[in-house]
Amino acid sequence: MDIFNSQWLLNMLAKSSKTPQGRILSLFDILADWIQAPNMQLDIKNNSIPSQQLIAFCTAQAKACGAENPAMLAEHIVLIARNAAQQEINQPGCNSLAHAKKAANALILAQTQKEWFFPDITISKHAVYTIAASVFVLIGA
Repeated sequence: MDIFNSQWLLNMLAKSSKTPQGRILSLFDILADWIQAPNMQLDIKNNSIPSQQLIAFCTAQAKACGAENPAMLAEHIVLIARNAAQQEINQPGCNSLAHAKKAANALILAQTQKEWFFPDITISKHAVYTIAASVFVLIGA
């Protein structure tokens, strides 16, 4: 089964949480459970593209969270999830999905919070998103 193009995954996401952010982040938990399931065919085709339905679902959730650019956020999160799942399949126990979930949460926060405040420093949302996206690139590499 190509998990990223399955109606099953969309159904699981839809009922996974009461909040849009929770539904997006549950993608990583669902994938981790799927990979650990006994007798599950653990294969993500290298050339498979996640379905437009999955990206549309995540875009709708990102929009409901108040993301500045919901489509871009959804595409990044699905890409992070796909790469982390592939890494978990190739290197079982590496916790790539847990790390990817944290990166995805940072991306969500970066797109939904107006400004981040630190003592004597105000960082714009754009700067935070750029930093979070850079972390994602490093994780993916």
